[in-house]
Amino acid sequence: MKINGYRIELGEIESAVAAHDTVARCIAVVAGQGAQRRLVAYVVPEGTELDLDEVKSAAAERLAEYARPADYFLLTDLPLGSNGKVDRKALASWALPERAGTPQEPPAEGTEQELAKVWGDVLSSQVASRHDNFFDIGGNSLLAAKLTSEVRRRFGSGFKLRAVLRSPTLTGMAEHIDRMERKSSPPSSTEAADGDTADRRDSRDGHTPKEAR
Repeated sequence: MKINGYRIELGEIESAVAAHDTVARCIAVVAGQGAQRRLVAYVVPEGTELDLDEVKSAAAERLAEYARPADYFLLTDLPLGSNGKVDRKALASWALPERAGTPQEPPAEGTEQELAKVWGDVLSSQVASRHDNFFDIGGNSLLAAKLTSEVRRRFGSGFKLRAVLRSPTLTGMAEHIDRMERKSSPPSSTEAADGDTADRRDSRDGHTPKEAR
């Protein structure tokens, strides 16, 4: 494979980056077309502590200048294709210019991760960041309608298409779903007990509870 007239080996780049003690695995891909083609490295940490700037500096000492990745992204998991292998095509698409400014922070546990799976099914690709915008990573009006249907099936019938338009990011949509579920949940036993106490107090004071008026 050549970039800017130089022949590169992705495996050599991956080995150089993964040689750092804090890196569990690295996948290098070529993103973009024509003059915009560039090397991108996706790094999976060995533990919880990883400094991408330090990893980048260490790799630069092992690689020729033309073989150094232009961008580094941190991922907790790598996307897998239907064959069980790393989906390099998906990784390359995540690094396209329209997504270059999106922080690569994976979906949080709970609603975000569950919603990310729904997005992935609708878009036929794994969601890289909780800050991804549905319409920036392949979504359109038809897919938005399909997403609405799938979200209703998973989270409840209260979800509307306009929520996709108003909160198109994964984190924004997840927050909307959480608010929706809180509103539809019955009051807790503590809240119910507080209400009964207030009604009895109103009765003793000669007031009729509002519900009985």
